[in-house]
Amino acid sequence: MRAKYREQAQVIGLEKAMKDETSVRIAAENQALELMHDIQLSRRGVKGGETKAIPTVGSGMFAESLFKYALVVEDPKTGDKKIGFDDVNEIGGFTKQATAFRMKFIRDTRLGDPRKIQDFIQDTKVKCEFTDPERARLFEGKKVYLDWDKVKELAQAAEERFKK
Repeated sequence: MRAKYREQAQVIGLEKAMKDETSVRIAAENQALELMHDIQLSRRGVKGGETKAIPTVGSGMFAESLFKYALVVEDPKTGDKKIGFDDVNEIGGFTKQATAFRMKFIRDTRLGDPRKIQDFIQDTKVKCEFTDPERARLFEGKKVYLDWDKVKELAQAAEERFKK
């Protein structure tokens, strides 16, 4: 019972925090920078044909902040495409414990140099999915992925902020 009420209080607090645009932007930038570092790590440490898991763990509002600016939801049937969201409930609420936004990077090493992050777009296909069954149902029949130009822009802003 106590855990249930604690979770409800956390959600209320996180929803309130998501209304603070400055904090959300900073969290999104930091999460994007961490994600770009993970991609660089995967490019150096994973050889063609290998499968490795590189967890990027975030709690609170980190993933949701990144999703606010860079999550793309595309409906192949209608052609509708939306980047980000106005309210976190549009994407099924906050990430629940033991669930994830899974990204699978499939790289063709013939199309780019693994040492060059700028080759990421041309040599790597990214498949994304939510592992939470409720959220998976919400996005059933739709494509979800990240706008990598936006992720790079956010990561660059974080790098510049950290240099100051």
